[in-house]
Amino acid sequence: MRKKMVAWSWLFTVSIYISPVFSMMLVPMDEAQTDHLKAYGLIYSVLKSGSKAYWLLNYRCGAFAIEDSKDVELKAKINGITVEPVSNTQWADILETIENNNMEKVTLEKAPKIAVYTPTSTLPWDDAVTLALA
Repeated sequence: MRKKMVAWSWLFTVSIYISPVFSMMLVPMDEAQTDHLKAYGLIYSVLKSGSKAYWLLNYRCGAFAIEDSKDVELKAKINGITVEPVSNTQWADILETIENNNMEKVTLEKAPKIAVYTPTSTLPWDDAVTLALA
């Protein structure tokens, strides 16, 4: 009985070290991304919910990284947004790549507020942005 417990304990310990732990998700913005506009919307919703996101400037065309979340992963899948699981080892490699190249990791903590200025003399149909927002 004791030998079986030791064997199971050893097997569990080995499986922890062998299987990757996904703590982050990468939202690529290069050609791997299927819907860039919806990807921005996904990041906006993550920030709106109070979570952090990381904008990886010059890494895979300005990819984003967020903490692994089954809810966000499901939302991405439903909306056709490409997300990639990132293990702790891969995250460390990404950070090292950013550090050693012309790249930067920017922490995003608040959802941006969006405003559009339209001159008072402009008619609503004269400004495409105002028309699209209306």
